[in-house]
Amino acid sequence: MFAPLDKAGSFKITTDKGFSALVKVKAPKTADVSWSGPNGGDAAAVSLGSAIYESGCWFVDRTLDLTDRTVVCAWSKDARLFLGPTPAEPPSLGLAWGERDGMDAQILSSAGLGTDNATLTAVKDRNGAIIWCRSNSNYTMECIEGTLKDTGSALGKAILHANCKTKKFTDYRGRNLEALDDDILNLDTNEKLGNSASSGSTVALSAFNALCPEKAK
Repeated sequence: MFAPLDKAGSFKITTDKGFSALVKVKAPKTADVSWSGPNGGDAAAVSLGSAIYESGCWFVDRTLDLTDRTVVCAWSKDARLFLGPTPAEPPSLGLAWGERDGMDAQILSSAGLGTDNATLTAVKDRNGAIIWCRSNSNYTMECIEGTLKDTGSALGKAILHANCKTKKFTDYRGRNLEALDDDILNLDTNEKLGNSASSGSTVALSAFNALCPEKAK
């Protein structure tokens, strides 16, 4: 249940199990926030402190750890939301399917890594998309689904291959590549990728790192 309290934008929200939260607006984009506590009851019982408004939510704590934020939000009833727990951050330097944060791939299986017949099967990681959206204060399913869509990469599973002796390999975008000393050569176009995001260099390098870990070192 959502109940507006004044023209400044203050409101109270109450669940069907008796939990409640109160946002009392003090100034533009600034409010005092409280809640009932874990046992339910009075929304003003436990103070959460001062909050800042951003993208439909009031943030009491903007710590970089997404799993440790205190946020009070209100959306329209027809909004499609994901309100499950925020996943843990994926390991750094993992396999990527896109250049942007959150475009991480989950490796389902692998064989012969570091050899002349290395292979792995991967799929886009939904958790990475959730983390990306949450970091931008977006809890909608549209954000998650939109992040997972990309015309420059496979939509589902992708199988990557490498000959780590010749340093020729494929990446999540299906390109045939060769790792050079300081660059990556796109064998399909005979052009070097360079370091720009538009070239897909992050996707290519992460694929080589995953397929040929010793060569990557």
